[in-house]
Amino acid sequence: MNILIILGEIIFLIVIFSLFDWLIGIIFKQVNKVSWLQGKTAIISFLHRNISRLLINLPVKNAA
Repeated sequence: MNILIILGEIIFLIVIFSLFDWLIGIIFKQVNKVSWLQGKTAIISFLHRNISRLLINLPVKNAA
């Protein structure tokens, strides 16, 4: 029974972080469309990649 609870919590965390990453992706795409930020697209993409990596690695570090 405990294994099912742990598995459910892990799946819940994966879903939450995936939704959060999807939402951040949408936000960064909208920010890239703003005219005065279009020159800084590389920096914004770099920040998006770093935030995505952080979200992917965060549950792994907390589980250990």
